[in-house]
Amino acid sequence: MIHITANNGFSTPSGIHVGSIRSEVIGTYGKPDIHYGDALYYKTDSGVNLVFHMRNGRVASMNLGWDA
Repeated sequence: MIHITANNGFSTPSGIHVGSIRSEVIGTYGKPDIHYGDALYYKTDSGVNLVFHMRNGRVASMNLGWDA
């Protein structure tokens, strides 16, 4: 699992990064597979799970990991 907590140049291949706004995430990835609290969860066909933790409408941190 990779956990990113700062806008340090890392982004998803689609350009989403810490600081991206909520509408950018949903516009890029669509409706989340799971919406829990302020987190948006996405499962990809490649087995990578993307979790965007939101605060005040912006990505505050991101988790990226693979199914075991």
